[in-house]
Parts: sequence; structure tokens; C-alpha cells
Amino acid sequence: MLPPQVSKRPFCTSAHQAVRLLATNLASAATIRFVAALFLLLGKVLVGASCAAVSALYMATHEPYQSQLYSLATPVAAIAVASFGVSSPYTYTYTYIYIHLYR
Repeated sequence: MLPPQVSKRPFCTSAHQAVRLLATNLASAATIRFVAALFLLLGKVLVGASCAAVSALYMATHEPYQSQLYSLATPVAAIAVASFGVSSPYTYTYTYIYIHLYR
């Protein structure tokens, strides 16, 4: 068994360096987590927007929807919200797996 190494540094200096190192690591981890959450949110929004755009294009060009719908806003908004809701569990699962694999 190796004996512990004792250096001749003052305690406060060593404690200050340790706290600074922990704060730096915490800040970098928080930044990485924030950027990852931002990208996942952007992905969910893009899924919702693309589904809404495709459905709006489909409803605007096909006959049953052209004659029966007064406005496209309500069904397109409902499709956007529903697709955002459907994409949320998938990104949550991805986040869960990512955190446990790369921790």
C-alpha cells in the first residue's frame, strides 16, 4: 500500500484550487447539458413544424379539405401540437440512453 503524499502547500491554497476545479467542471457540464437540451428542443420543434407544413400542403391541394374546411389554421395547429407530443417520448428516450451511456 502506498503512503499518502503530503505536500508542503497551505490548506487554503489547495482548497481554493479544488473548488475552482470543481466549479470549472460543473460549468462545462452544465453548458454541454444546456446545448444538448437546446438541440433536442429544436429537433422536436422541427418535427412539429415539418408535419404541420406537410399537412397544410396536403389539405390545401386536395379536394375534400379544400371545400369542407373554412380555415387551415385549427387542424394544422392541432397536427403540430400532436406531432410535437409524439416526438417528445422519442427524444426523452434518446436523452435517457445518452446520459446513461456517456456518463
